[in-house]
Amino acid sequence: MTRARLLSGTGVVLLTALAACGAPDRAGARTAYVRLDQVGFPLGEAARALVLSPVPDPGARFRVLDTAGRTVASGRLGRRVGAWSRRFPHVYPVQGPRLAAGTYRIAVSGPGAGTSPPFTVDAAAALYGPVASDAVSFFRAQRDGPNVDPSLLHRAPSHLADRSAGVYATPRFTVAGPTRPVRVGGPVDVSGGWFDAGDYLKFVQTASFDETMLLWTLREHPAANGASHGGLDAEARFGLDWLAKMWDPAGQGLLYQVGIGDGGRGFLGSHDVWQLPQASDALNVGPGDPRYFLKYRPAFRGGAVGSQLSPNLAGRLAAAFGLCAQVYRSTDPALADRCVARGAAALARARTAGVGRLTTTAPYAYYPEQQWRDDMELGSIEMYRATGSRRYLVAAAHWADAYMRSGVEGNYSISLYDVSAIAHYDVARALPGATAPEDLEIFLPDILGDLRDELRSAAAVARRDPFGLGVRYADDDTVAHALGLSLEAAIYGRLSGKRTFAAFGRAQRDWALGANAWGTSFVVGAGTTFPRCLHHQNANLAGSLTGAGDILRGASVQGPAAATDFRDMEVAPGYRPCPAGGGNRFAPFDGRGARYMDDVRASASNEPSGDIAALTLALAAAQMDGRP
Repeated sequence: MTRARLLSGTGVVLLTALAACGAPDRAGARTAYVRLDQVGFPLGEAARALVLSPVPDPGARFRVLDTAGRTVASGRLGRRVGAWSRRFPHVYPVQGPRLAAGTYRIAVSGPGAGTSPPFTVDAAAALYGPVASDAVSFFRAQRDGPNVDPSLLHRAPSHLADRSAGVYATPRFTVAGPTRPVRVGGPVDVSGGWFDAGDYLKFVQTASFDETMLLWTLREHPAANGASHGGLDAEARFGLDWLAKMWDPAGQGLLYQVGIGDGGRGFLGSHDVWQLPQASDALNVGPGDPRYFLKYRPAFRGGAVGSQLSPNLAGRLAAAFGLCAQVYRSTDPALADRCVARGAAALARARTAGVGRLTTTAPYAYYPEQQWRDDMELGSIEMYRATGSRRYLVAAAHWADAYMRSGVEGNYSISLYDVSAIAHYDVARALPGATAPEDLEIFLPDILGDLRDELRSAAAVARRDPFGLGVRYADDDTVAHALGLSLEAAIYGRLSGKRTFAAFGRAQRDWALGANAWGTSFVVGAGTTFPRCLHHQNANLAGSLTGAGDILRGASVQGPAAATDFRDMEVAPGYRPCPAGGGNRFAPFDGRGARYMDDVRASASNEPSGDIAALTLALAAAQMDGRP
């Protein structure tokens, strides 16, 4: 289901088939496990791995083997980098060589012997083009409305009643649940758009972030559109169409959400059922029926006509529409003009004084964002790039300065909660140099200093983790943070011309794609060990649960979380149990208070969402051409 978050700051093929599934080797408790990036390594980049060992192996050797079993390189393990858990108190790094194109394995000898998965060395575009394409495919599988792709998870048109939805005031949320929504307007057409995550809700809060990242990737890395055979452009346009519908349709004001997640007294919400997305269209219900809001979904209003908008939504919408104008100015000038008008109107209506609690979702706890100045910075700079109007550059510099002074910085990584690094990147490229004109409140060293400080904080966290993750596991959304930090490190390198955080950024990428304690990629289809029991209604009911066949390719999950987050794993009746035999094959690798479960019930670790897929797309596209 849609996840409530807290702000804070090729598979593992080992010595046995059982070990390949990520379970411990029952034949010997002394087996070590070699973890690495399962997508592989670009030509010119050294192969790296980490060895998770139950016994001390000082001086143990490794060999790099080709497909014929020949040794092409060898060396000794590096110095122990720390303990992971009581079961695995020793972690050692493997610093391999730069290799020619091909497929290899790393074999470790000594008291704790182990063998890595096969990994590929190839051109970056060959490795990461499929990852980018799969991320785009995920968005296509998440489409709602009449225009879906039946080749993905047997999709059928869904939620067709959204074409004439009622407009509702935001209900109150109490301990007993939400009050019954009260209709205040409509009908409006809010059909289309993407499902947010494993349920069928649609949010401007998340869709505007997703759209921004898709368009930013399309602008910065057009090769990603080629890798997806034009799919990236098609999805960007699809997302824009829905945002335009939510932006003041038929004079109703901004609509920020379609559907209600948790039901209340006398009515059901999306989280109270487990079904295919098209199931609600077949319901024969009227007002008063508990299932009424499953078919006739409420569209919640976030601001009446002419009223001020929550600045996070205003900034995100302006960013998406500003990027739209930049991307489509030469190919579709009429669309670009419409986007400029929408972006300008969104910024003009932003409430930036006496802000209070932001409008995100209903309930707010689903996505409890606290920072908004980064959104205004991003919206302003993208409108500047779209129009050339200096007033937007002045505003962007102001909001960048306000963000850095606010003391309410987000998550020190590019994420749904913090877009400052993307905004900083475009602001920095618009600044005239080391000194700022009088009408600008910042200059380039300010931008570089903020990025450097954020990355230093994350790097300090990484030094305390033997697998080098730059965020605490207890902070949740570990995969999103790792992807965002990798992107941010690349952005800093491009702006500064320095490689200070290059190794750190690669480590975050590698961690998300397999170089972690659990030995799994957290992106479906990337590698051979990846999530197969998704907390996702349509994938669970219509797709394969074996990791082969009809899977939700490109879905990126949240990943490991605090062990306490798994105490209550409840799913509405009707789901297909997965894993089929129960149990937790990854349990032996839990450590440091963190847990990962590949289980349909484990929404804390195994629910995919659009914002993480958008980050995966952006990172894969950046890897393809070697720049952020």
